[in-house]
Amino acid sequence: MLSRMPKRILLVKTHAIGDTILVTPAMRALRRRFPAAHMALLTGRRSAEIMEGNPDIDEIISFDESVLFRPDSKGIIRLIFQIRRQKFETAFVFHYSGFIHLLVLAFGIPCRIGYTKDGSGFSLTHKIPWDEQDRRWTADIHLDIARFVGAQIEDRSLTVEVPEKDREFAGRFLRQNNIECNDILIGIFPGGGKNSRDVVSQKRWGIEKYAHVVEAVSAAYQAKIIVFGSRDDQDTVLELSRISKLQLINACGKTNLKQTAALLQRCAVLITNDSAPLHIAIAVGTPTVSVFGPSRAASLVDKDARHIIIQSPIPCSPCYCNSVFPGCDKPLCMDAIGCEEVLTAVGRQMKNVLSLKE
Repeated sequence: MLSRMPKRILLVKTHAIGDTILVTPAMRALRRRFPAAHMALLTGRRSAEIMEGNPDIDEIISFDESVLFRPDSKGIIRLIFQIRRQKFETAFVFHYSGFIHLLVLAFGIPCRIGYTKDGSGFSLTHKIPWDEQDRRWTADIHLDIARFVGAQIEDRSLTVEVPEKDREFAGRFLRQNNIECNDILIGIFPGGGKNSRDVVSQKRWGIEKYAHVVEAVSAAYQAKIIVFGSRDDQDTVLELSRISKLQLINACGKTNLKQTAALLQRCAVLITNDSAPLHIAIAVGTPTVSVFGPSRAASLVDKDARHIIIQSPIPCSPCYCNSVFPGCDKPLCMDAIGCEEVLTAVGRQMKNVLSLKE
């Protein structure tokens, strides 16, 4: 518990879009605990984009998070002086990294609350143990920081605000692609596994399997298929179109994160790998079917009938624990997830969607 109510608070979640979205319930709880405080979020530029408009944050301080993963002392020093000028009184650090803790110490913030793992929290003033065996949803684990300072947890939902301008963009984009209001739109995200720190391509389900699934759901529901991704995923769209023989709506590299969120709101369901779009879809209320191999699904998706998770049956899955991937010479886990299992899950979601339309 804090000795006094802080007036200036810094929330620290430095990188990874999906991971930052998972902190939003804790942000909300801390806002309710400290309603009069100025609350800022320090995060990477990509995460900053999806956090824009969050009602629980007064200020977003964005920086090039790549300075944390490559030798860039000048970038680190610039960031330190930028934050020191703001004279924050309390920092809530949503990391167990000793390096991040030392960075926050260098910010000159007197009260520093965060996680400790294997002694990593030595430079924090208030330590909350991070248990590697904790099987809770990660957003619930982040809420422990809010609980530590006496916050009441009333709402555990994820938050992504979608401005009207981005909804208007989504409407124009869909009209340009001949999508009518009553058309069933199903989204897929076959990419992922990339962030500012590492690349784990083993998180991706096979393109051939995605092609089989979209061909089946398109026929079963007379659905239109929209593919999300970055510019780097253009070849993936071409391959999906070639194998499935479908005319897919290609959104890869054509939207920013908020526009992606607006398009996801229009989808009946999103079929996806472990990825940022999965968390965005959950935050905007779109049902999901997600496939997991290296990652632990239960840590990343809350138990909710609107979100069906499929964890690989391979005994060594999951192995990607607390953002550490041990590497794998024979990535069999994603291959072990069958198309029929995914199609059954999509069928359950579509049954619910169609019943709401009746």
